[in-house]
Amino acid sequence: MAETRERQHTVMLVDDEEKLLAALSRVLRKEHYSLITARSGPDALGHMAKGPVDVVVTDQQMPGMTGIELLRRVKARYPDTIRMVLTGHADICVAAATINEGGVYRFITKPVQDEDLKLAIRHALAQHDLLKENKRLLREVKTRDRLLEELEHEHPGITTKRVSAGALMVEETGLSLDELILRYFPR
Repeated sequence: MAETRERQHTVMLVDDEEKLLAALSRVLRKEHYSLITARSGPDALGHMAKGPVDVVVTDQQMPGMTGIELLRRVKARYPDTIRMVLTGHADICVAAATINEGGVYRFITKPVQDEDLKLAIRHALAQHDLLKENKRLLREVKTRDRLLEELEHEHPGITTKRVSAGALMVEETGLSLDELILRYFPR
């Protein structure tokens, strides 16, 4: 069986200040993810259209498109992307609007300590992975429920006997539901 390899995480930093982007990139260069930088909201959206981005960290005050507007668009187009704001303008109204409108995971004020930024991004990536795994498990449960409904429809009462740990036992075969699914619906 071929071993599948997980895709490397991708983090995007968005800020109109080139020196700040360079400094943040230096801080994050040894982290174990792909790092993309963008100098504006439209530039960031262009990068995101090319491939998945797991975490976006953006400045709030940028010409043309604010961080709130960027994150609002990211939320609408790429809802699985974790969104964070890194800003030097710690206005409570801006923070509330960013969190509410952009679905922001974290609001970080500048200046930020290097280790705090690294930790915030690690936590955001962990959150991304948890949400992704949750969706995968939900799909698996729905598939099993659908298969169980099909079996019950074809053989009424077949799934009524429960054994240890809540597993269903199919009486005519003596097989568990998992064994039966694998036998009749191989992957």
